[in-house]
Amino acid sequence: MEDESSELVNTNEGSLSNLVNEETVEGFWVKYPYLKELVEIIVAQGLISEEVAFERVKLIGDDKAKELNDGWKALCLKEQDLGNQMLELLLASSSTTKP
Repeated sequence: MEDESSELVNTNEGSLSNLVNEETVEGFWVKYPYLKELVEIIVAQGLISEEVAFERVKLIGDDKAKELNDGWKALCLKEQDLGNQMLELLLASSSTTKP
């Protein structure tokens, strides 16, 4: 009877691994913020469910994640540059028009 009562029972089974996994996932998204944005856009368009998208993207590995992150970042910068050019064009056209 004494042996049974002295046994320790783990009531938090898996909680440490869940915490480590959550920290790993957060670290992944901190490393690749543009990739996270891309996945969120794809989910918002209804092309794939959020759960599936985020689970699958974690499986691609760091090399591919970095490649996709850098590619999306470059496209975002191009989009920003095009937006600036559009505003400059609109400003130039509005200053040359006469009332």
